Amino acid sequence: MQKFYGIIGFLSITLLAVLIFLSIKRNVDLANNGLRTKGKIVDEYYIGGKHYVKYIFFVNNRRYSGEEKVSKFKCDNGSVCCIGSIFTVIYDENDPSNCDIDLGKYNKHKYKTKVYPIFKR
Repeated sequence: MQKFYGIIGFLSITLLAVLIFLSIKRNVDLANNGLRTKGKIVDEYYIGGKHYVKYIFFVNNRRYSGEEKVSKFKCDNGSVCCIGSIFTVIYDENDPSNCDIDLGKYNKHKYKTKVYPIFKR
């Protein structure tokens, strides 16, 4: 029985390590291959007690979307979570579905903030 628990523990640690690696890899890919475009916030919603904004952007005439976990806020124009506003979106040129929205002065409402190097492109 103890051998069984040892195997379960090993598999759990391995799975956790793989998930952490994949998360870090996506962030590194976005930092190394990131390009900028404009995107628009189109919706805000709750899922499981968490608040999100949904945004869309286009790359080579193809539509992509992303979502960001935020605390609820109001834009200077009075709209909730800046619905309808345009912001900069950073996307991985090799995988545009790997993206992040830069909310400018509203970034403080994001639950996570990614750090990007200064883009050379």
